Amino acid sequence: MESSGERAGARRVKTNAITNNIFWMRHIFCASKARIFLNILMTIIQAVFNFIFDVYIFLIVLDGWQNGDGFWNICRKVGLICLAQIVFLAARNWYESCYVPQSNLRISQYMRKLVSGKMKEIDLLCYDAPEFYDGYIRAMNEVEGRSDAFLASMNSFVNNLFAIFSTSFVIFTIDPAFLAIALIPLFVSFFIGKAQGKARFACRMETQANEREEAYIRRIFYSKEYAEEMRTTGIARVLIRHFGDIMEGFQRIVRKHRWALRDISSRIDPREKIAIVGYNGAGKTTLVRLIMRLYEPTEGQILLNGHDVREYDMDAYRAAFSTIFQNFRLYAFSVAENVLMRDHEAGEEGEVRRALEKCGILDKIDSYPNGIHTRMTKEFDKDGIELSGGQQQKIALARAFARESDIVILDEPTSALDPMSEYEMCRSMLELCARRACVVISHRLAITKDVDRILFLEKGRIAETGSHEELLKENGRYAEMWKVQTKDIL
Repeated sequence: MESSGERAGARRVKTNAITNNIFWMRHIFCASKARIFLNILMTIIQAVFNFIFDVYIFLIVLDGWQNGDGFWNICRKVGLICLAQIVFLAARNWYESCYVPQSNLRISQYMRKLVSGKMKEIDLLCYDAPEFYDGYIRAMNEVEGRSDAFLASMNSFVNNLFAIFSTSFVIFTIDPAFLAIALIPLFVSFFIGKAQGKARFACRMETQANEREEAYIRRIFYSKEYAEEMRTTGIARVLIRHFGDIMEGFQRIVRKHRWALRDISSRIDPREKIAIVGYNGAGKTTLVRLIMRLYEPTEGQILLNGHDVREYDMDAYRAAFSTIFQNFRLYAFSVAENVLMRDHEAGEEGEVRRALEKCGILDKIDSYPNGIHTRMTKEFDKDGIELSGGQQQKIALARAFARESDIVILDEPTSALDPMSEYEMCRSMLELCARRACVVISHRLAITKDVDRILFLEKGRIAETGSHEELLKENGRYAEMWKVQTKDIL
């Protein structure tokens, strides 16, 4: 006997874009007979006016000038075109504001009635299959917007088709050889768009089950009927765990369809200082998130002391790192709590003060009456302090020095500092990390002369690796970036 899942799967119909479009055209026609005709008519007229105002009206003026037509004769021709455009705009305004809303309502009612009718014919065994619910939810969610999407795609198709023919005609009259050249980008963009559409659809299909489960968990959290058990049992922890699994599932699906890093292979030795550099979007921050296990790699492994990092307890693994992210945040608590990132206990003042001193911000904090116990921001305390961007960054950097960790990771640690302060801070950071491994991520190269090794990332890959002097000798992408950033100084 077939399982319910197999039965549900057997009912799936393989369709392509053509059959889907025919389906929607047929049912939209049944629901609102004039809609497709008016939609195409409005699109064609608008395309004609676009062509007239972009090309033809210029030819009218130019020909009239060359043929010696009078000024008022040319104005009369242009005026007639403008008058026709005004009439069309009035008609289109009626169509969009009066006819379309009523037509959309008829189409929506028709499609919901169609889906409900199909539900009565479905085998009861299908109700036992999760795949059935995924498809049902997808159908009900998209029945409202899919007709609009179909009509919009039809508009785009008709408009593009008219633009192609009109532009081809103009190019052909100039030189037929240019037409073949002009059509090449068109075909390339068509095939790229088709591939992107398939990828988006595949991603959408894979995330459907996760979206349904996510909606179920969200509904439980705010529903009154679950409130008592949520507060008297441990079911909330189970729901939170499932929610985390769903989010990881989303990440795996999205990353499977679009990779951010590829062919990354390197190592960090004890006490080694590494700079990961590259232009914006090269994948630097993504690499940090992978190291910190905020992302899980879809391929390959990240090893710590020869063991896959997924074998370690998450909290114990992350405790080995002191990480300052590019998008750090300061909280409306005391300076000490912002540095320690936990409750401030007795006897820890010296630790906080040393960390602030290393970052060159202790004197500033001591100038306030409450010192390290001063509250950040004025949100809850009128005596709270408001620091500049560079001062806030120094507070964030102090977090790295307040923890005894084996590896320090600094993601764009000095982006809010001026060039001189940036250089001094970078030198201080490397000196303070003398007994620890340090990884600095940056698109500014103030620190690269003083590190042991540089990884230059480009388009998600390690394009170059070596010391500052070695990469300058190679005269590659790193050398180019270095010259651009130092040309005004040198």
